Amino acid sequence: MPLITLQGVSKAYDDNRPLLTKVDLTVTSQDRIGLIGPNGAGKSTLLKMMAGVDTLDSGTRVLRNGLRIGYLEQEPVFDNDLTIEDAVREGLSEHHAVQTRLFATYEKLADGADVSDRIEDLEHQLERLGGHDVEHKIAASIHGVGLKDASLTCGNLSGGEARRVALAKLLVSAPDLMLLDEPTNHLDAFVIAWLEKQLTQMKVPLVLVTHDRFLLDRVVNKIVEVDRGSIYSYPGNYNEYLRLRIERIASQEKSENTRLALLKRETAWMRAGVLGRGTKANARIKRFDALARSKSLESDVKLEMEIPRGPRLGSKVIEIENLRFAYPEKKILNGLDLKIENGMRLGIVGPNGVGKTTLIKLLLGQLEPDGGSVTIGETVKFGTLEQKREDLDDEATVMEEIAGTGKYVVVGESKVHIAGFLNSFLFPGAKKLVKVGSLSGGERGRVLLAKLLLQDCNVLVLDEPTNDLDLNTLRALEEALCAFYGCVLLVSHDRWFLDRVATHVLYLDDRGGAFLHTGDVSSLLERWSPDEGIVEQVAEKMPVMANPEGKKSTSKRKLNNKERFEFDGLLDEITTIEKEMATLDSKLSDPEIYATGDKQLAVLQKRRAELEALIVAKTKRWEELSEFSD
Repeated sequence: MPLITLQGVSKAYDDNRPLLTKVDLTVTSQDRIGLIGPNGAGKSTLLKMMAGVDTLDSGTRVLRNGLRIGYLEQEPVFDNDLTIEDAVREGLSEHHAVQTRLFATYEKLADGADVSDRIEDLEHQLERLGGHDVEHKIAASIHGVGLKDASLTCGNLSGGEARRVALAKLLVSAPDLMLLDEPTNHLDAFVIAWLEKQLTQMKVPLVLVTHDRFLLDRVVNKIVEVDRGSIYSYPGNYNEYLRLRIERIASQEKSENTRLALLKRETAWMRAGVLGRGTKANARIKRFDALARSKSLESDVKLEMEIPRGPRLGSKVIEIENLRFAYPEKKILNGLDLKIENGMRLGIVGPNGVGKTTLIKLLLGQLEPDGGSVTIGETVKFGTLEQKREDLDDEATVMEEIAGTGKYVVVGESKVHIAGFLNSFLFPGAKKLVKVGSLSGGERGRVLLAKLLLQDCNVLVLDEPTNDLDLNTLRALEEALCAFYGCVLLVSHDRWFLDRVATHVLYLDDRGGAFLHTGDVSSLLERWSPDEGIVEQVAEKMPVMANPEGKKSTSKRKLNNKERFEFDGLLDEITTIEKEMATLDSKLSDPEIYATGDKQLAVLQKRRAELEALIVAKTKRWEELSEFSD
C-alpha cells in the first residue's frame, strides 16, 4: 500500500541549476529504502520534500490519510531548557494524548455511556503507538544511543549529542514511516550495531540516507540511487545493488553505442543531400533531429587514489609501554602496552568520548602522557588527516589550497599538473576556483585526501577519515589504504570501512582499559551483545593490553619455547596473508572480470576463500596462545 508518492517532482538550486528533474518515487508499507548517491546529488533534499519540510518546484506529493512520519534531520533543534529525558519524552506526545482520551472514554463507559466502539478504536490506536506501557522505552533509547546523563539540558549538548537525542525521540515515537538523514553520524560502531538491531526489530517502513554500507546491507530491501537529477531503483540490499548497477550501466552504454552508430549513418545521409521530400524522407529527417537532440550518456566518473610509497619504513614503528593519561574528570589510559609493526593497519574503536583522538595525539607527541612511554622508530614519517577538517584555509580556492601559487604538484616521484590532479579528485573546470569555505563536507574531505597524497610519509594517522565522504570516495580510499606500503592508524565508526582496511582493532573501554583484537570489527561484534557490557564479555576472550582500574591480569601457564616461536611469527603470517587478500580483492572489485566471464574469476575466488579460511585458523590459534603469553 502506498504511503508516499512523488510524481514528476523537480527541484533546482537557488541559482536555477537543476538538482532533481521530474523524478517519480513511491514508498509502500513494505519498503525499507536506502537512498544513496554522490554528495550534493539531492538525497537530503529529496528526503525533506518527502517529509514536507521543503517545497517542490513542480510535481506532486501524495500521502496516505493519517500517515505519521518520523523525520530525523541532520541538524535538529530543541528547547535549550529541556532535559534529554524530557526531549525524548516528546516523542510520546501523541501516545499520551491517545491514552488520555482513552481513560476519559472509560470514565464515560463507567457512567453508562455507549462508547464501546470508541474504546475499541482508541485501544487500536494505542496499540499502534506501542501499547500501554511505553515509559521504559525512554531510558532504553537514551542508553542505546550512547547518552549517559539524561538530566543534562539540551542547551549544553554538542551537535552530535543533539542528533542522538533526536534519534532516541524518533525511535520511541513509533511512526508509520521513518525518514532518516544520516542517522549514524557521530555514532560509534557499537551504537550503530545497536541501532541496526532496533531498525531490524521494528520492521517499520523507512527511507534511509546513509554511507554506512553495513546498515544498507542488513536493514534495507531496496536501493534508490540519485544520479545527475534522476533516480534509479534496485531491489535488494547494498550487495545486490552493486551487481545490478553494473548491469544497468553496461546496458546504457550499449544503448548509447547504438544511438551514436545510428546518428553517424543519419548524419552521413543528411550531408549527402535529400533529393526528394517525400513522406519517408521527411520521417527520416525527423528521426535525425530526434537523435541529435537526445541526451548523450554521461560517463560514470570514478575517483581513483594511489597513496605514494613513502620513505623506507624500518621494522620498529611505534612501541607503547605502560602508557597512562587522564583528564581531571576522566581516566583515558591506565597502562597501555602495544607494539605497532610495519604493515599493520590498526583500527581504534570505542564509545564516543572514550579517548580515541586523545590516543592519536599522544602518539603524535601533541599531548604529554602522565606516565609510560611512546617510542617512535627512527624511519617513521607521519602523514595525518584530522577529524575536524580545520586544516584548511576557507578563503583559499581549491587550487590554491592544494598547490599554492604553483602549477604543479609532486605525487611520490612524479610531477603532475594541478589541473589534471584536481580533475582526478572530481574538481572539474571552474570548481577548482571555488573557495574552500563554500565546499560541502564531502568536498572538503576530498581536498584533504588530495593533500594527504602529497605528504611524503610511511605511517598514516587518520582520525575519522570517512566523515561526509560518499560511497564512491569511500571505496577509492579503501583501495588506496589496502595497497599502501607502510602502516595505518585510523579512528573510524564505519564498520564496513574498518572491516575492509583494518588488520587489527584496538578497543578502548570507558575505564582506562584497552583490548587488542586481531581481525575486523565484525568478528569483534560477534563476541558482543548490544544488551550487555562489552568490557566484561571481551575481557574473557581477548588479550588485555591495559587493565581497567589498574587490576593485574594473570595467566594460567607460560608458553613453551616451541609455542613462543609459533606465537611470535603468527601476526607476520596473518599480515602477509591479508596483503595477498587485499590484492585479490582489488582484482575482484573490477567489474570487467565479471562482464567478460574471465576464466580467472573462479581461480581468484577459490584462492580468496582459501586465504580467508587460513586467516580464521591462524587468528584463532593466535588468540589461544595469547592467553598464555607474557
